[in-house]
Amino acid sequence: MNTSLLSIRLNSIVTNYDKLQQRSKYYNPFALGIYLERVEKVVGMVENGADLADAINSNFNDRLAAKLLKVKI
Repeated sequence: MNTSLLSIRLNSIVTNYDKLQQRSKYYNPFALGIYLERVEKVVGMVENGADLADAINSNFNDRLAAKLLKVKI
């Protein structure tokens, strides 16, 4: 699996998700940094042989995990 392409796609998804969340009353301005850090963990897990879906589910939850699980590589 091309992990650099995976990283780019996942980073794009979390960045777009964060942009949408900025309109929320309960927006966390530190969330994007956390999401990007988690993307690095997901990519690292995949590089070490983990299944992509398992890596995503162990680092994300709820709507964002659902969006990330739709990624096509």
